[in-house]
Amino acid sequence: MTIRPLLLAAGLCAALPAISHAQAVGVPAESAAPAARPTPPAPPAVPVNDMLEFYGWYLGQQFQCEALGLSEPELEAFTRGIKMAAAGQRTQADPRTVGPALERFLTSRSETVEKKRLADSQAEQDTFLAEIDKKEGVKKTASGLRYQVVTEGTGPKPGPTDEVRVHYRGTFVDGTVFDSSIERGEPATFPVNRVIPGWSEGVQLMSVGGKYMFYVPGDLGYGLRGSDGIPPGKLLIFEVELLATQPPAPQLPGAGPLPTLAP
Repeated sequence: MTIRPLLLAAGLCAALPAISHAQAVGVPAESAAPAARPTPPAPPAVPVNDMLEFYGWYLGQQFQCEALGLSEPELEAFTRGIKMAAAGQRTQADPRTVGPALERFLTSRSETVEKKRLADSQAEQDTFLAEIDKKEGVKKTASGLRYQVVTEGTGPKPGPTDEVRVHYRGTFVDGTVFDSSIERGEPATFPVNRVIPGWSEGVQLMSVGGKYMFYVPGDLGYGLRGSDGIPPGKLLIFEVELLATQPPAPQLPGAGPLPTLAP
């Protein structure tokens, strides 16, 4: 309760010496006063329902609700519990009984959902690769990476530790764009050996000025773990244009290894 008055008093005391000095040297009060700062624009109004919807989405993300694959009745039960908590009601469930059962359910359900997603990704990948392998101009490396030359470059090829600058667009098999430096309007720069295996291998096949298509199987992409917004085992399609390549920047003594990046 005393913090605010003390802060106000401190602010007033800090201003007094400046005012006294201005008066002492004969500067008119009008010219001694600091220029008025422009009033900052008011933040945009956000409807309460929009904020609460975002809050619910945020909580769902934190608790990884998507990984549980909840059915409509299960989702209704989950939201009913939230409504009870919001109303200050107590649950009749015994935590000693429900708690361990809930933990077993969450583990079992998440494993089931993950296995199904992996199976779906594998089936999608098998079907797609069977078709793409028939397409003229598509080549396959020993690792299983498929690539297609759109435009052949005439510049140097990057080495395994070089740093490259590229423009790219990443899509799923259905054409959904999950990442794109082209849409951002700014090329990406990264070390060749600090990206997913399919990129690391594919970029080294290119020459500066070239544009390739990469068809990256799940094991050469984000693997069984997946990544943010990318399901486990998902085949990814990349359109890549190699703009420049250069030797790696010298690392400072004692610096740790670079983190693994993702295009």
